[in-house]
Amino acid sequence: MSIRNPEKYIQSIDEIIEKKLSENSFSVQKLAETAGCSRMSLYRNVKRFTGNSPSKYILKKRLHRSTQMLQQTNKTIQDIANEIGFNHPGYFSKKFKEEYGCTPTNYGKSNLK
Repeated sequence: MSIRNPEKYIQSIDEIIEKKLSENSFSVQKLAETAGCSRMSLYRNVKRFTGNSPSKYILKKRLHRSTQMLQQTNKTIQDIANEIGFNHPGYFSKKFKEEYGCTPTNYGKSNLK
């Protein structure tokens, strides 16, 4: 499959992810099915256009959304984790720290608007 407009392709992937972000069962397979392509095709295109595997791309989108929530709300870490599709707040905190270098709690305190 030839992708003529990579930006539009990634925008459509982003829209799907945004709609399904809160579903903890949302997976690469479900993303591929919703996008109407095979997992391999999805992997190739997402990797080529973003530099990340689809699973890493979904994770980055979830974590980015959490930064917005930490800045704009007073929700608990557990509530935020649940809203972005994490079953376990501890796992969310671990991945957040790997990505941003600090815990969600510290990030929220230093970036609250």
